[in-house]
Amino acid sequence: MKFTRIQLIEIKKKRRILTNKQLYDHLTVNFKLNTGYTSFRTALYNLGLKKCSILRWTESEKKFLLENYRILGNIEIAKNLSKPGRIFTKKNIEKKIKLLKIKRTPEELLYIKDKNKAKGIYKEASARIKEKGIRYYPEGHVKIQIMNDRPVVVIKVNGIFVHYMRYRYKQIHGDIPEGWKVYPKDYNFRNIADENLICKHATGIGTSEREKYKHFYRQYFAEIEAQNPKIVKLEKPPVPEEPAQTLIAVRIGKMVVKVKPGTDIGKLKEKYEMRNTPSNFRLANANMKINN
Repeated sequence: MKFTRIQLIEIKKKRRILTNKQLYDHLTVNFKLNTGYTSFRTALYNLGLKKCSILRWTESEKKFLLENYRILGNIEIAKNLSKPGRIFTKKNIEKKIKLLKIKRTPEELLYIKDKNKAKGIYKEASARIKEKGIRYYPEGHVKIQIMNDRPVVVIKVNGIFVHYMRYRYKQIHGDIPEGWKVYPKDYNFRNIADENLICKHATGIGTSEREKYKHFYRQYFAEIEAQNPKIVKLEKPPVPEEPAQTLIAVRIGKMVVKVKPGTDIGKLKEKYEMRNTPSNFRLANANMKINN
């Protein structure tokens, strides 16, 4: 099967926050997807949109990781473990390290980094990035990134982007208690001045405060849309309402009940008669039928 352009856009937008079954139901109801679930899931796999790939580790592979993770980087370990028909990636190594609950010390990380620098690995990576025209962000770069459909200010730390406000608050005030979040005092997510940062428990943010945040979010998206008039927001088509079924009035004994068209009236009357027949009479009648 083939997806339409609008369906593909919606799949790429929602596939990380919905399960395959939820995504299938969402597309069926809102985007006129007309196929079975199995065909839908197969089509996703053919596009390379798999949730995860499970890699079973052998004892020898696990032993190699435990013996070398302190002196080798994740990419180098993946290259050493890979062989034809069994490819390891950086993500596979990261996941296994997390599952084994092992961690490199800052000194070990520095040793691996210096060793890679001496080999010229970072220069080669930078050259490949420039060749492909990929935008490179240096360490400490601050930008606005869309997360869970809302804009967030992030900063690049140790090669990855993290929430700026949380990172900066920890630098100034130390660790943040579990369940607490860092917010801007004036509710403007773009105002990242040190004096504008405040730490609150997540339950301390009420509906009125959330509306103030949303005001600045809408303002930001309006500015982006004004700068890029080619961006068209896809509106979800309305969910078709199911037509109301006409009920039919039926008299059963002394009662008048309304039933759906196609209901077996005979069975309904039998059930009513059984409920309104004395129990001793029903038992005698049943015994008579058995004897006959």
